[in-house]
Amino acid sequence: MSSKILIANWKMNGTLDFCFSYFESLGKEVAPPMLPERARNIVFCAPFPYLFALQGRLLEKGYSLGGQDCAAYDAGAYTGEVSAAMLSDTGVSYVLVGHSERRSYLGESNEICRLKIQQAHDKGLTVIYCIGETLSQRKEGALENVLKEQIQDALPKSVTYENTLLAYEPVWAIGTGQTPTLEDIEETHMLIKALAGSHCKNYSARVLYGGSLNEKNAREILALSKVDGALVGGASLKPEKMAQIISLMPENV
Repeated sequence: MSSKILIANWKMNGTLDFCFSYFESLGKEVAPPMLPERARNIVFCAPFPYLFALQGRLLEKGYSLGGQDCAAYDAGAYTGEVSAAMLSDTGVSYVLVGHSERRSYLGESNEICRLKIQQAHDKGLTVIYCIGETLSQRKEGALENVLKEQIQDALPKSVTYENTLLAYEPVWAIGTGQTPTLEDIEETHMLIKALAGSHCKNYSARVLYGGSLNEKNAREILALSKVDGALVGGASLKPEKMAQIISLMPENV
């Protein structure tokens, strides 16, 4: 069985001093030091300005570096955008695409996500593609249709087990402290795997859970057989909390 993966999404938080002190603190909290093959499955998605500064520090500790987004285009007159090639140049190996906040605040569509995913694949990056439903969609019984559209409209045929992770983030659970029941999480992850496999033949999707995952509920969620890891938001900003979540990964229990 492949190891589970943890993605820390810092969002628009932190300073350069925060970045440096964070990993000093994390190193003291995570003991004994992790084996390289385990550390590679822990990815830190830091704000764009700090990626290059963090490159050496993360890689020397064995962790992986991720971007929070990439442009839908290779290059050109797109002021403020950051291309997948630029991310690759800074040592990034993973990139988030389709996070619910970008869908909500910036109106990003599944079609835009498709372009971004293809750009990331073309530059050798592993995509963490975020999908999930709002509370109203869930209450209306539209969960399966929403997930099906997000998968079918955005995943290109270049998708493979190695280059694309799916992250299920129920929008209503993000930052609210609410989480679906363990049964709901397991069932939804099973549904996502089936939908992804149906859309892209021979694609055995790894599905991460995101949505108010923290040091208090991580053990139970990460132990679920259909959960291949986690996308951690607010809890990842505290090194002591992140260390606890790392220690709760099934391989460490």
